[in-house]
Amino acid sequence: MTEKLRFWHNTKVQMPTDSEGRKRLFLRLAKENEQILVRCARRLCNGDNDRAADCVQDAIISAYKSFDAGKFTDLHNFKPWILRILTNAFLLDERKQKRMVVTDEVCDIVEGRQSSTEAEPARKLLEQGYSEEVESALRVLMPDQLACVTLVDIEGLDYAEAAVALEVPIGTIRSRLARARMKMANEIIRFRGGVQQS
Repeated sequence: MTEKLRFWHNTKVQMPTDSEGRKRLFLRLAKENEQILVRCARRLCNGDNDRAADCVQDAIISAYKSFDAGKFTDLHNFKPWILRILTNAFLLDERKQKRMVVTDEVCDIVEGRQSSTEAEPARKLLEQGYSEEVESALRVLMPDQLACVTLVDIEGLDYAEAAVALEVPIGTIRSRLARARMKMANEIIRFRGGVQQS
């Protein structure tokens, strides 16, 4: 457990009652999570830094308004909460740009913890760095699948944290990841076939 996580788990931090205190606390928490927000936004936006920056900015503004209004009080779950807001900002941007109609898939609700074997194929690919074939595979994913892969396989959140961040059941995370990994594997096979033929 990192020092920051140990701090939050071992201390009882009270939500400040005054607006200035809430602002200071929010800025501290936002700063601690800035890197993961930027990384996730870049991945969701397929490397488009300007669009990613806009999504992060929208997420932070929206999160601050809720935080200041007292709508968020569970300080231990700040990271999944702000990642959910970031993902919602990204999906809203997708809808605005009419790139696709975002719909929730009908999935079986499968309870359980993530096993190491389920994540292993995607993790092995990602541990080797983002090769051209992996980047190509990530680009074929639907936004909801890309969000799952980004949070679980790239950022290392467990299924429960990803479910909180995306506001879906754990079973939905599992099924989206399974479909995303299959799609990525097929794209990598296609990519390698095309490279070999050239």
